[in-house]
Amino acid sequence: MNHCLTCKVQLDQPGLVETADCGGDCLECMGRAGDPAAAEAFLKETKALRAALQMADELCKYALPKFNWGASALDARAIQLLNETPRAISQALKGEKV
Repeated sequence: MNHCLTCKVQLDQPGLVETADCGGDCLECMGRAGDPAAAEAFLKETKALRAALQMADELCKYALPKFNWGASALDARAIQLLNETPRAISQALKGEKV
């Protein structure tokens, strides 16, 4: 197993974009060192995770409270969130575009 020359973290860990091998150093160390490509990769990852978290937050606000006996039926937005949020979270964790 390869490790980052700077911080010694294991490189190319599944689901952890910051551990991507950038020629011996991890993406996180390259970004901290000011590498523009690494900074762009982090920005892209942050946007995807933020979008997934916003959807999860909406899911908690709009859909989950309706799962009780006294609540009204699910509205269109709640159904949409229940369908889209798990996929968005999965994509964000895999580093895919949400």
